[in-house]
Amino acid sequence: MKTKTRWIILSILLFAFIVITILLLTDKIYSFDTFFYNFLISFKSQNLTNYFKIITIFANTETIIILLVLSLLTLFFKKKDALYLTITIIISTIANQLLKYIFQRPRPILINKIIATGYSFPSGHAMASTSFYGFIIYLIINSNLNKKIKWITNILLTLLIISICLSRVYLGVHYASDVIAGVLLSSSLLLVITYILKGKKDNIFGENLIKKKIK
Repeated sequence: MKTKTRWIILSILLFAFIVITILLLTDKIYSFDTFFYNFLISFKSQNLTNYFKIITIFANTETIIILLVLSLLTLFFKKKDALYLTITIIISTIANQLLKYIFQRPRPILINKIIATGYSFPSGHAMASTSFYGFIIYLIINSNLNKKIKWITNILLTLLIISICLSRVYLGVHYASDVIAGVLLSSSLLLVITYILKGKKDNIFGENLIKKKIK
């Protein structure tokens, strides 16, 4: 992705987050949240409920930590990639908790299908899934894997992120605006972190070329 394009996308994402925040503070977001929930719940079924109960676990803090540790132990990631992934998750978590404390939005007053504590805005699961699986998508795109495997894997990971986000609304523990805000923030963070990581790799590559020329 070109640098100019990256910053344009980042600006759009942050602007969208600001708009959602303003609508939240002025109590003008609830009609959208209600509409989205009613639309999603219209597809309600026991199978769908069971699916969302399972899929939402993939963004639990314990799950993300276990997957990260397993990735490190199996050497799935290079040390530098693993470091930046860890940094991304840490920043995402801190930002989420800080914003929850600032806005202190209560969770939806519904018959929740799962237990959830803490404030609602923005969604921690949305931020965690976007940060973690989104970063893996970035690594896969820049890997030497077969192009077909890249497409299949990244489509599956994208569907996983979407499913996790939808599960939070369907299960009654978040508003749609919480989830969208979480995705916007973590996507913005990914754009910044991957830009830094790409810059590091480019510098290393450039230094190697210079060393070769000198030799």
